[in-house]
Amino acid sequence: MIYRAGIWNKINKRHRHRSSGYTLIELSVVLLILGLILSIFLPRLTGIAGGDLKTTSRKIIGIIQYTYDEAIGRRQVHRLNYDIREGLLWVTIMKEDGEFVEADPNLFQKIFLPRNVLFKDVKTLHSGTVTDGKTFTQFFPAGRVEKTTLHLVSNKNEETTLVINPLTGRVKVYDGYIDLR
Repeated sequence: MIYRAGIWNKINKRHRHRSSGYTLIELSVVLLILGLILSIFLPRLTGIAGGDLKTTSRKIIGIIQYTYDEAIGRRQVHRLNYDIREGLLWVTIMKEDGEFVEADPNLFQKIFLPRNVLFKDVKTLHSGTVTDGKTFTQFFPAGRVEKTTLHLVSNKNEETTLVINPLTGRVKVYDGYIDLR
């Protein structure tokens, strides 16, 4: 291909006069993108680095709130069951005959606590303080929940207390072992 000299010179002149640095706008855009990426991934990285107690607490709170919503939405009594020794949570639903059966595994999967997080105890109205064995929290279709206090402990002896509000189903989180009567 043959280029006309006049066009080629015009293209070269444009590139010669341009500076080799970055503009303030370009730097600002790059910093904005990096800030967004860090804001998304930094909480996850801190969770991996040792925030397992907080991560586990958040997961349990999500299960509690979902169970609360499902009990109201389906108009059925639900139970969030705890196996303290095994570190296991699962949901059961009361059938019409009064028997509790495991919930649909597509909606409610059994959840094992991470190896470095354990139940210290679970306090409910129906069974008091349970430090070994199984117990449950009951969720009613009218929007009520059995008052429950969960105490979690990590292998670093960090403790967290989760308290389920019986009127709203919301969970209050406290650092340390809090004994609310």
